[in-house]
Amino acid sequence: MSVRRANVRLWSLLPRLLLGAFALGACRDDSAREPTVRHLDQGSVSGTIGETAFQRVVLVGHALGAIVALAEASTYHDVDGVVLSGISHFSPSAESALPSLAPVNQDPRFARRNLDDDYLTTPPGARQASFQVGPATDPDPQLLALDEATKETVTTAALRTAGAVLTSVASFAIRVPVLMGAGQFDPGVCGRAYICASLEASEAAFAIAEAPFFAPDACLETVMIEDAGHYLNLEPTAPATFALIRAWSDAHVGLYQAAPPCNPGRMRSGGPRSSLALGRTGTPDDEALRLGA
Repeated sequence: MSVRRANVRLWSLLPRLLLGAFALGACRDDSAREPTVRHLDQGSVSGTIGETAFQRVVLVGHALGAIVALAEASTYHDVDGVVLSGISHFSPSAESALPSLAPVNQDPRFARRNLDDDYLTTPPGARQASFQVGPATDPDPQLLALDEATKETVTTAALRTAGAVLTSVASFAIRVPVLMGAGQFDPGVCGRAYICASLEASEAAFAIAEAPFFAPDACLETVMIEDAGHYLNLEPTAPATFALIRAWSDAHVGLYQAAPPCNPGRMRSGGPRSSLALGRTGTPDDEALRLGA
């Protein structure tokens, strides 16, 4: 979670750990997730959390966290903007990841927790192949070791129920601005298809594919992170990605005062919308200038 100056809070479901992408990622009962996020949203506005009352709230989620954010925003309508990364409506079902995971009790990191076999994690040494697949990425061995040492859990229940949110019409109920982002080589978004070979093709395909799932009021914007895989927080472009999200929030939600309403008409053209191109060499200042008007 990060606080954006004084008037806007970005409630982030974007931790370093993408397996169990929400703080309740290990919960066996998914029904607790959206009400918990709603409590955080309400507390941010009322000032009961952190003793500061925020005028606007932006919900940011990645992977499983993005699915939780989508479900919360479409159900309760209590946030002013939504950022979803690491998912698409054509992503493989979360349940399809089950064969690649292992019970936590088979992993030395969790040996002392005495969790039952419903709790899963990535096998030792598997996370680079699962999350860091950008061909231009040269992973830092120390970073990989830290990621392995701090990984967390997910449950079979969470994976089996998450897909229902994407296959429903929940996203169409969101009536506030939405930003969707993904790594160019995120296997859960591009499926290692040929479109991943070209950033321009990936951006166009991502934008066109997602448009039918959102109402005009969402004024959907899309961004494809060049050469990145699924694990956006560990990519070299992470600072620029975060700056882009903040700039989008300022432009479409507002910082010291509410942003003017977006123009829904640009979303229904049937062609590629103004994607937010983020290159590996981009700086935060550069990226803010690339945001679609």
